[in-house]
Amino acid sequence: MRILMVTEDLPHPAPGGLARHVLTLGQALQQAGHHVDYLGNGCSPTAWLLSRLSPGQQLYTLLGSPPRGWKERSTGAFNPYRRPYTARRYAQAVVAIADNYDVVHYHGHFPNIAHYLPSHINFVQTRHDQGSDCLMQIRFRNGAVCTETAPEACAECAVDGPNSLQRCVSAWAVRRFRREVVSAFRRHKVIFVSESIRRSWLRCAGPGEWGAVVHNFIDYGQVQAAQEQPPAIARRSRYNVFIAAKLYQPKGVGALLECLQGRLPSDMQLVIAGEGMQMSELQARYAGDTVTFLGWLDYPELLARCAGADLVVVPSLLEESCATTILEALALGRPTLALARGGTPELQCYARYPGQLLLFDAMQDLADRLITYRECHTRTDWPDFCGDVAAGIPRILEIYRTVPE
Repeated sequence: MRILMVTEDLPHPAPGGLARHVLTLGQALQQAGHHVDYLGNGCSPTAWLLSRLSPGQQLYTLLGSPPRGWKERSTGAFNPYRRPYTARRYAQAVVAIADNYDVVHYHGHFPNIAHYLPSHINFVQTRHDQGSDCLMQIRFRNGAVCTETAPEACAECAVDGPNSLQRCVSAWAVRRFRREVVSAFRRHKVIFVSESIRRSWLRCAGPGEWGAVVHNFIDYGQVQAAQEQPPAIARRSRYNVFIAAKLYQPKGVGALLECLQGRLPSDMQLVIAGEGMQMSELQARYAGDTVTFLGWLDYPELLARCAGADLVVVPSLLEESCATTILEALALGRPTLALARGGTPELQCYARYPGQLLLFDAMQDLADRLITYRECHTRTDWPDFCGDVAAGIPRILEIYRTVPE
């Protein structure tokens, strides 16, 4: 098949998880004998990205500059025209070259793009977050998971204490966006990366045959290579606990550190990789002999750190859709602690051994278990991982070839 992968997250100087997912899938499809090209934004491609392309592969930059905020912050309201405008612009870029491909696969932040695409295009999109109905994409507000479905309630995320006009405009934007997404999902095929985010969509859209569920996946070959890095697997005198997360409230690092303050044993070292708006605050308050902040790490080093850890913790307060951080830890055989939220419980099927993924209802319970955990799992000769991208290819190809009713 001739396949066009589309994402506005590439090119990017520091590609995130979604961008890596697109490249992982694209490379696996290419290796399986298909031809894969990419459609991305108008930024200049990095040397890293170009090195991931095979001879003959194209990188189109027709999506243009990354979308701006349309003054939503200064007006205190979501703009009803912002997301439709961007989705229409992206759709026009897809239409310009879609006839050269058997299927177009979109991974991005504008699910309403399919509302603007003609029905004859074989178009599939993967939903990686809760942005199908939540304009903030994560359904998290005031320090807790948000379960509101009324468009008027969404105005609280545009500004604290919205006035009546701001609430009206934001509700209009949410209603218009959701109507377009409903239309998009009815016109073209959709994949959700977990049953959890599919259920979240049902809260707003109502019951129906809303797409298929295909879990996230990883490049197991790249994960295996991380185990061969000597600095990462060298044994230490202290029990090494590793966290990789964006340092802002929804990811829960601050909440976990608060629960652990003054309680971490002297023979335990908590190492945190990542950056974000809370980094300076958390460093000032918690950095010390038992807590170390590494800042941003590139992906190979991140994997190496994970491989060398005794224990991995994913303390997200938000409902993770299908955390690749957990998949990587499980593939590496690392015991992992997380909250039982979102799509995380669905990942138990990828555990290498009983008890590898331990889930908790509350952060305090997770913290209590962390400080007493001392199990060591040094095995590295694991067999193939069922969460590898190669395992997901047959199902994705099946969806590509399915003709919508």
